[in-house]
Amino acid sequence: MDGFELDVPATPENLAVFSCTGVSKDTRWEGQGGKGQRKKGRGTKGQAGKAVAEGPFPHLRCLLVTARAGRAVLGAAVDATDTGEQSLVARLVRDHPELFAGRIFLMDRNFLGYHLITAILDAGGHLIMRVKSGISLPVTEDGWLPDGSRLTYLDEPGHHRAADRLPLRVAEHNVALPGTSGEVSETYTIATTLLDHREADAETLRTAYPMRWSASETTIGENKTTVTGAGPATTPCLRSGEPGLIYQEFWAWLAATQLVRAS
Repeated sequence: MDGFELDVPATPENLAVFSCTGVSKDTRWEGQGGKGQRKKGRGTKGQAGKAVAEGPFPHLRCLLVTARAGRAVLGAAVDATDTGEQSLVARLVRDHPELFAGRIFLMDRNFLGYHLITAILDAGGHLIMRVKSGISLPVTEDGWLPDGSRLTYLDEPGHHRAADRLPLRVAEHNVALPGTSGEVSETYTIATTLLDHREADAETLRTAYPMRWSASETTIGENKTTVTGAGPATTPCLRSGEPGLIYQEFWAWLAATQLVRAS
């Protein structure tokens, strides 16, 4: 599961619905205030600030669920960028629980959350995910396992009772990443809902996580090339000037790239 943003044309209709990265919500476009843009801008007293025509494009927030084998798109969700990636995943779990049953999902470090993990587990799925720094994952008593991984837990927000803990297993390892002055060592913490180390040991978790690049990142990159230069920009951009048509175009775009990949 991975998210990305996609440009849409900066028409007044699109700007009234979709957000622009780096542009204040107070900005008014061509005299029309968009969602969250009802305050006064930087104009004179009592007048709205005016946006420049060269301002950034509004964006769609997109989420794809892809299968690594063949890079088939299994599911997707889309909304304005006011909606976060975790919210799009939660929407998919709620509306399409069958998508998660019996599958293991690789996720980046922005997705970890107690309620979201619990919802995916309840739907019959499992996760292997990178954990960002600052997340507390204590070692449980007798938590170290023979493969070098350890048992841990997440507390339910607002609760700290043992009965409310979500059990996880963690494998940590150092990776060498390219930097401006050569390779830089960084510790990766990989958490999983697969608690039995005999079914998926620490080395399996470490080698599984990079597969998300060959699955979601490659799929997203391939799809984007088909709309590069298609709109009023050289970057990947849809073409429709109205929000309703933007959503239609989004699903048609995914269907078309899926058909090409399948053929």
